[in-house]
Amino acid sequence: MLGFIILALRHELSGLGSAMQRYENAETDGIEGRFPDEIQRLVDRMNGMLRQNMRLIERTRNYVSKIAHDINHPLSVMKNGLKGDIDTDLMNRQVERMTGLVDRYSSLARAIGPDGQPARKTEIEPLLKDVVDGFAILYRRTPLVIDHSCPPDLRVPIPKHDLEAMLSNLVSNAHKFADARVRVSAQASDEGLRLIVEDDGPGISEALRSAAFNWGKRLDEAPPGTGFGLSIVRDIAELYEGSVTLDQSADLGGLRVDIVLPVHPV
Repeated sequence: MLGFIILALRHELSGLGSAMQRYENAETDGIEGRFPDEIQRLVDRMNGMLRQNMRLIERTRNYVSKIAHDINHPLSVMKNGLKGDIDTDLMNRQVERMTGLVDRYSSLARAIGPDGQPARKTEIEPLLKDVVDGFAILYRRTPLVIDHSCPPDLRVPIPKHDLEAMLSNLVSNAHKFADARVRVSAQASDEGLRLIVEDDGPGISEALRSAAFNWGKRLDEAPPGTGFGLSIVRDIAELYEGSVTLDQSADLGGLRVDIVLPVHPV
């Protein structure tokens, strides 16, 4: 009986080895075949990991292509500008633009995203408090109130780093333009997790809101201080198939940034 079991196991493992060899030879997209339940569960997990790795590789390729595309223009401007009289202001703007691009894609590369690791539950209220307290210390000499609100038991399966990156960029932008107050809030909705950052500054006119995410591409046309913050936030939100919208804050009167991530509290 034991000998029969060993022979059967050898047969199944041989089949698994052949399936893995076909994958390594690029003949299949995964480890294909049907196996006994115990082995099949392991094969399914391995295929899940292979699919995750492929998504990460594709994501990296897309970022490299974006970097090459976005950085080509300022490099061309600088190259042509060096042929004649050097416009120092123009060169400085192109250097600033490239620095912004490096910051943008560095933030995106550090973002974990939904494929980067197993889902970890992040408590939102402590995260908001950390972000708010951090900026309160950083700008403690500035007479500005930054408050936050969030249900105490709100948790979502998104890595803390990604949420922190989005909120920090938005609070930093809001701090630059607010007159006296910034508010950060989070809540669960039918659409998923909603993060809101609003201030009492001048806001952004409705006509310019759609272009606000592209201001980082043309720093010579950008209002002071806009930079790449909104673009970084949108990049990370899109990793989760989320959205970022701009509006006027009904309570504070300035800009309201609304992030919706289609993940549900746990």
